Amino acid sequence: MHTFLFQEADWEAEGEFVDQYGTGKAARGYTMVRHDVDSWSVEGKINVEGLEPGIIRNNYTIRPWMSGEKATSWQSVNPALGLFFGMIAAVNDSLLSHFVSEDGEYSGVESMRMVDAFTYESRGALFKRNRRISSWSMILERSG
Repeated sequence: MHTFLFQEADWEAEGEFVDQYGTGKAARGYTMVRHDVDSWSVEGKINVEGLEPGIIRNNYTIRPWMSGEKATSWQSVNPALGLFFGMIAAVNDSLLSHFVSEDGEYSGVESMRMVDAFTYESRGALFKRNRRISSWSMILERSG
């Protein structure tokens, strides 16, 4: 049973953000997961050393999983890049997500592998048309 997304909690994140030139930069942040009857919300903020601007923000609205479903849809607003639409699937120990921007300019993938009930490994990449513009490798630890 997954704990990330499926339970309200706060998570601290630490790892590496890699820019379009392949330069790795230290990254730290947080994610807050909250549940309402009709939607789940996820608010995240990552501080990346040496990146302009240095803060990456995303606010997600997720359609709650219905009993027996293996996937659900979500939307996210990124202040710098706009509106994104995605799907997320639970596959064994991982949550797998793919997404595309409203204008089709950006797309990406992310996997969240459950290490234990309090720890997840996140790996992902963001693309602009046919080129990778960033990727990340983060560890999330439950803090609340």
